[in-house]
Amino acid sequence: MTIYASDDATKVAENTEPDQIEPVRAEVHSPDPDGNHTPPSYPIDDEPEPADETDEPEDADGEPEDPAEPDWSAEPDWEHDHVEFHGDLLAFRVPAQSAVTSLGIGAGPGSTPNEQSFYARYFLSTHLSSQSFQRFLMRSIQPDGYPAEVTDPQGDLVNAISKPLLDRLEAEAKARKTAPKGKK
Repeated sequence: MTIYASDDATKVAENTEPDQIEPVRAEVHSPDPDGNHTPPSYPIDDEPEPADETDEPEDADGEPEDPAEPDWSAEPDWEHDHVEFHGDLLAFRVPAQSAVTSLGIGAGPGSTPNEQSFYARYFLSTHLSSQSFQRFLMRSIQPDGYPAEVTDPQGDLVNAISKPLLDRLEAEAKARKTAPKGKK
C-alpha cells in the first residue's frame, strides 16, 4: 500500500516489503536429434515431398527462366506517362506540386533515414503503376540490378518522375516573367 503525505496518515505501514512470489519454471523443450528446436505439439514431416526433375519454370524455348529477370514490360495501355529508368520503361503519374512538397517535408532535413526511406517508398508506390513499382523493387534488390554508379536508385527515380512537374513549373514561371505587364 502506498501512503501519500496528503492522506494525513501518521502511521507508516509496518510491512513495506513486497509479497514474495514463487518463481515458475518455464517448460523447456530440448532439440530433437537433428538439432531442430521444434515444439513437440507440431508434427514433423520426416520425408520431404519428392521434387520434380526440374523445379525451374521454363520459357517458350524450354530454357529455365531466371527468377531474377522475369519477363516484364511496361503497361502498354497506361493512360499516364512513362519514364526510361536504367533500361526499364516505367509507367507513372506526374505528381502534384503538393505531393512533391509533402515529400520534401517528410523526407527532408531533420528526418531520420527510416523516415526518408518510408516517405520516398510511399511516394513511389503511389505514383508508379503497380507493375512498374514491383519491377523497380526487384531490380533494386538484385545484386546486379542497377549499374554500380547508381548509388541511390530510390532518390533518382523520385527525381525522374518529378521532373515533368518541375519542368512545367519552371516554364510557367518563365512565361510569367516574359509576359507583358499590364498598365495600372
